[in-house]
Amino acid sequence: MRNSWLEEFWRLAFVLLVGALLGLILGHVWAALAVSLCAYALRNLYNLQRFIRWLSDPSGENPPIQLGIWGDIYAKIQRMRHKARQRERRLAQVLAQYQASAAALPDAAVALGPAGEIRWFNDAARVWIGLRSPQDLGRPLVNLFRAPQLARYLAEGDYSTPLEVAAPGDRFRLLAVRVTAYGDGERLLLAQDVTERVRTEQIRKDFVGNVSHELRTPLTVISGFVENMQADNESLPAQWRKPLDLISEQAGRMRHIVEDLLLLARLVSPSV
Repeated sequence: MRNSWLEEFWRLAFVLLVGALLGLILGHVWAALAVSLCAYALRNLYNLQRFIRWLSDPSGENPPIQLGIWGDIYAKIQRMRHKARQRERRLAQVLAQYQASAAALPDAAVALGPAGEIRWFNDAARVWIGLRSPQDLGRPLVNLFRAPQLARYLAEGDYSTPLEVAAPGDRFRLLAVRVTAYGDGERLLLAQDVTERVRTEQIRKDFVGNVSHELRTPLTVISGFVENMQADNESLPAQWRKPLDLISEQAGRMRHIVEDLLLLARLVSPSV
């Protein structure tokens, strides 16, 4: 392997030798050596200027110097540039794959910067939140998704539970917002349309509450009549006693079922 430092040393020695010989011939050895050193320094300054100009040109591929120390410097810089381009290509591929997968999500996805500014969003965010590209990139999300509870949710930083909020421009569409923090103050916001799920859950709760209330009244009436008939045991025909006992037992079971349904409805919705 070529030793560029040794080559440079011999190059400097050759310059000094030539300068000394010229000085002996002209009778001014020290002056000739000084001129030789100045010429050597000017050459390196010129090479440094070429090197800076080559670095400032991103498309500069062919180095102006191939030999010596300067050639080694150019070669190392080229290798570093090549590795950097390879890393950029790999990162670009990973970013493209991430964006493609996030764009295919059925939920709205919005990447936020440390100040809450929009950095990227998928197609679902265009539909459900009304974001536009590229106009909304770099703008604060809370200025476009105007909901006081969302602003408080993002400001507090407690994302352990999702936030349910009406979609901007459509108060009948309900979104469940989840936020995940990553990187240096960056966040990923996911918004899922839960309108049908919430509506179905409300219908179920209303049904349970209504059915429970509707059943409790006739069961109370049936139980009251049975108890009155059983209380008058002397005048009650013997053949009615067992059927009345069965009716009372089944009515009691039905009351327990109704009470369980009401308890379940209260646990899910305190207003029932």
